[in-house]
Amino acid sequence: MTDATSTRPSTRRPRRAQVRADVLDAAREAFLTHGYATCSVNDIAAEAGFTKGAVYSNFGGKPGLFAEVFQRDFGRATAQLVADLLDGTGLRDRAQLPDVAAGRLADLVIRQAPLQVAVGEFCSLAHSSPEVAETYAAMRADQLDLVADALHRQRLLGDGQDLADHREAAVLLLAVLSSLSLEHRAAPELYPRAVLIAALTRFLAGLLP
Repeated sequence: MTDATSTRPSTRRPRRAQVRADVLDAAREAFLTHGYATCSVNDIAAEAGFTKGAVYSNFGGKPGLFAEVFQRDFGRATAQLVADLLDGTGLRDRAQLPDVAAGRLADLVIRQAPLQVAVGEFCSLAHSSPEVAETYAAMRADQLDLVADALHRQRLLGDGQDLADHREAAVLLLAVLSSLSLEHRAAPELYPRAVLIAALTRFLAGLLP
């Protein structure tokens, strides 16, 4: 006699990490395609194969979910960029860094342009929503910390500069990258890769010692 329990479909619940990853993937696609405001928690959860409760229990709501999507994308991109520039290029002459970094940053600007549009929308909503404002501020603070720490660890401004100096550089760098991403997305014919590289080379040459 066959044990009925051996043929019963598994009802094991997915691990929390897998639920989070699936929801983040679905949310990223939705935010990139439709922007922030028009995406609903219900639609994102359904696309990921869960109920909206999975979104709220893991991310606290749509603002928290958007912040996680942004941080995951930005964190990965930044970590890879720093590794490529400072570990993989084998630069012996720091004077070469603006030219090399400008090309990599231009690619990042183009790649991140759709997400930056959603970030701009998210930022505009911060003026009327305290929840979004709080989440946006925390998201940007984490982003600045990440970039400032990376710059400081690599001493890109020189040995005599402390973390506060590198944080100021991070503010400038992120403002430039965000602005260029938005401009490229809106008018790519005016901001092609070559123009982005030229502008970023000039900016980095002035920023770095």
